[in-house]
Amino acid sequence: MPGFKVLTSDITRDRSTRGMSWLGFSLALLLVLLPLISFAQTHLWKYQTFRAFDTGHSGGDHICDLRRDSNGLGRPDRLGDYVTIMGSVIAEPSTYETGGRLFWVRQAGCGILVYGEPESLRLGDFVSVEGWLRLTDGNCFFPETGLATLGDIAIENAGVRVMGKTGSPLPGTVTALELNRFPERYGGNLIRIPGLMRIGRRTDQSGDSFVWLHGARDSVLLYIDSDTGCALESDGQVRITVTGILIRMDPPSAIAHSPSWCLAPRRAADIVVQESGSAVAAISWGDVKRGFLDQD
Repeated sequence: MPGFKVLTSDITRDRSTRGMSWLGFSLALLLVLLPLISFAQTHLWKYQTFRAFDTGHSGGDHICDLRRDSNGLGRPDRLGDYVTIMGSVIAEPSTYETGGRLFWVRQAGCGILVYGEPESLRLGDFVSVEGWLRLTDGNCFFPETGLATLGDIAIENAGVRVMGKTGSPLPGTVTALELNRFPERYGGNLIRIPGLMRIGRRTDQSGDSFVWLHGARDSVLLYIDSDTGCALESDGQVRITVTGILIRMDPPSAIAHSPSWCLAPRRAADIVVQESGSAVAAISWGDVKRGFLDQD
């Protein structure tokens, strides 16, 4: 039947036309959406607190992952990325710099510096921090502090929220030998080194001091910031336990090569000196404070 053939052809053409219309519309929509998606990735998505690959057990990026250099290029894989971390404050703002713009955070066995904005935080505050992963140098810091020449990873502060309290953080204990074998493992973290037995060379610079402490098998370079109230004056045969943040610095050439890993005590109680033969045991401020809290 001729009429039937004409009707079938019309229907086929109509379907083909509609298919082409939908294809054209989809392509046009894609051309519109691609710039919008690119803009969102560049300017909006990086500010989200939680990312698509986060799990319910994390607040974002884990501090322990931020030092990873899978290409062996001498720089972190995530350098320049906008990251979100959660952890406990192990060195308060104003510890080493009076403006309150530097503090350290620990998550599990890893620590990191946060810098750039004044904050009011206390030891043991559990915080969420957002910002950009950087390599620190003199351009990131402030000339009035001896930390102006740090050379380690850090987060440029773009926002801090206090989520709770974990209590005064306790340091991990390592030997001088363990520290010098793998210093990056402890970088930015709160550690305690017992068994140091002798005070070595010392250099003062702008009120701050760099001091070598020698143990039975290895040595540790101590950075004493004038803002901390720490002191180490004895030159006799003493036994010393030091607690502090391990930071990478540019010390005076007269005392060490640059850059070097230095242990930076936070307060006078972080340095415990015993005369030889003394029965007094070394104890940190964290242990003392925890003892008082346990009595409540």
